[in-house]
Amino acid sequence: MGKKSYFHLFENPYRCYNKVVIALSNVAKKRIARSLLIRPVLAFLLVAFLFFCSLSVFCAESVTREELNAFLKETLAFQPAVISEAKENPLTRYEAVETILRAMGYDYLASFLTEEDLRGFGKLEFPAESREAKVSVLATLLSPPLLKGDAEGKLRLFDFLTRKEFEYLKERLKNYQREGVRFEYTREIEPGLTLKVYKEGLPGETFGEGIFLQVGAFSEEEKAKRVSQWLKELNYSTSVQFEDGLFKVRVGPVDKEELSLTASRLKKQGFNSFPVYLKAGKPGPLFSLALLFDPQKSKRSIFLALAQDQLLERETLSSLARRKGALFGINAGFFTPDGIPIGLLMIDGKILREPQEGWFVCGFTPQNEMVIGEVVFKAEVITSKGYSFPVSGINRKNRGEELVFYTPEFGPQTPEQKGVECIVRSKRIFRIGTTQGKTSIEPGTIVLQGQGRGASWMLENLKPGEEINLKITLAPRSGDPEIWKKVNFMISGGPLLFREGRKGPFGDFRQEIVEKEHPRTVIGKTSRGEILFLVVDGRNPRHSQGLTINQLVNFLEKYQVTDALNLDGGGSVTFYFQGKVLNFPSDPTGERKISTALLLR
Repeated sequence: MGKKSYFHLFENPYRCYNKVVIALSNVAKKRIARSLLIRPVLAFLLVAFLFFCSLSVFCAESVTREELNAFLKETLAFQPAVISEAKENPLTRYEAVETILRAMGYDYLASFLTEEDLRGFGKLEFPAESREAKVSVLATLLSPPLLKGDAEGKLRLFDFLTRKEFEYLKERLKNYQREGVRFEYTREIEPGLTLKVYKEGLPGETFGEGIFLQVGAFSEEEKAKRVSQWLKELNYSTSVQFEDGLFKVRVGPVDKEELSLTASRLKKQGFNSFPVYLKAGKPGPLFSLALLFDPQKSKRSIFLALAQDQLLERETLSSLARRKGALFGINAGFFTPDGIPIGLLMIDGKILREPQEGWFVCGFTPQNEMVIGEVVFKAEVITSKGYSFPVSGINRKNRGEELVFYTPEFGPQTPEQKGVECIVRSKRIFRIGTTQGKTSIEPGTIVLQGQGRGASWMLENLKPGEEINLKITLAPRSGDPEIWKKVNFMISGGPLLFREGRKGPFGDFRQEIVEKEHPRTVIGKTSRGEILFLVVDGRNPRHSQGLTINQLVNFLEKYQVTDALNLDGGGSVTFYFQGKVLNFPSDPTGERKISTALLLR
C-alpha cells in the first residue's frame, strides 16, 4: 500500500522535471543541452530539490493516526485496543475510515455484506471478497454516508488523507452526534426468507430526565467546549448539547435540594445560570436483527425445541440449532433459574407445561400458520367409575392441596417432595403409594403427584390395575378456534406488543421488565402475512443499549406488524443463522444456555 501511495505522490514532480529539462534544451545551445556531463547533474539537483519541496508540503498536509485517535477519544471516548507503533505515520483514506467506523461501533456490520452487495461501486482497490472492500463500501452505505467518491466515483482508498478531508470527516462525525446516523440493510437469503440489519446512534453519554443549569449558549462549538472545560476543571459535571442552532453548555443533572446552592456557587465563580428541565436524554446506540419468513414462498417449517429434550436441562442456542439441523433460530420462552420453562409449552402436540396466569401464548400449525392470544387451560383425572379431580400443574413442584403430573420430558425422576405418587402406564395404574418423591419416570409413563386434598383423593379413588383418563383441554379466549385446534407448537411470553393491528403493550408485567432498557426477542406477524423473528441487543453502551417495552412497540411499527409477542430477553437474547450467532449476547461469557428455541429448517 505504502509504495504505491508514495509513487503517486511524486508522480507530478517527475513530470515537472521533464518539462524543465525540455525548456532548458530549447533555450541553451544544442551542444550544451545534450552534454553528457551537464544533463545528469541537472537532473540530480532538480530531483533533489523537488523531493524536499514535495516532502515538506506532504508533511504539512498529512494527518497522523495519533491526531485521529485524539479526536475520536475526545468525541466518542474511543481507546484503540492496540496502540500502533506507527502512530506518527500519515494515514490513508481507508485507514482513517476503518478507524472511525471502529470508534463508532459500526465496523462489524461489514461482515453482513456479500460480494453481490459490492457490485455497482466501480473498481475497488481491494479484492471484492476482502474485509477491506466491505468496510469501504459500508462507509458509503451509512445514512448520511461517511465516505464519498470523487467526481469519477472512485474512493481513492490508497491516497493519503489530506487536512481538508480530515476536517470533512470530523464535521461528519459531529453531525452524526447532532442529527443521528443509521445503517439499514436488507438481503433476500432465498425465496421466502429475508434478513434485515438495523443500527443507529453512536456510543457516548446519554442524559436522562432531570434538572440542569444552563450557563451559556454559543453559535460556535469551540467556545462552548472551552466553557465546558473550565467548568469541568471546577469539578462540575457538564455537557454540550446542540439545540435550536446553538451549542448549549449545561451543568447537571442537579438534585432539587442542591439547585439554588449550585446556582449560587456558579455565580460566585463568574457563571450566570438558569434551570432547564429535561424529560428525556439523547438515545444511545441500537442494534437489531430480523428475519422475515413468508410461509407462502418458503419451503421451510417452524418448530419449537427443548434444550437437550429435557425440561430441567439448558443448552446454548447454537448447540440446540445444530443438533436439530436448523438453518435459523432465536431464543424463545422464559425459564426459572433451574431451567424449567415458564408458562404454556407444547412441542409436537404434547403439552409439557400449563399456562401462566395473565401471560399470552404464541402457537404454530404444521402449515406455519401463527396465532397469538390467551388460552384457558383445564385438566382433570377421571377414573373408570367416573370420579374426577382437577389437575393444577404439569412438570412442576406441587404447591400443596393439589394434583400435578410429570412426563419423561421432566427428567429421570420426580422432584424430592412428600405426597402420594401414582405411576400410570398406557392409561392403567401401575403403582400408587406415599413417597418422598424421586420416583423414576420411565418412557411411556406419567407420574401423578398429590398433596393435601389431592393426596387424599388419590388414595381413596386410585387402585393398581384400574384404568384412568387424563383429560386436557385448551381453548382460546379469542380468535378462530379451528386454527387453534391445529396448533402443534406453543410458547408463552409477554407483554403482548400488538394485537390485531392495535398497539400495546397488553398485560400486567413487572415494572422492571417493562420500563427498563433490555435486550429483547420478539415473534410477530406482519400485514403482508410474513412471520417476524426479531432481536434487539442491549446492556452494551458502545454497541446497543436495548429498549423499553414502549420503545420496542414503536420500533416494531417499521415492520408493519399486526400481532407481536415479547419473548425472553436479557442475556438470553440470541440470533442464530447459517451456523453462526450474528448478534452480541449481553452476558460477559457470551451465549447463555437457554430452555427453549424457535427454529427454522
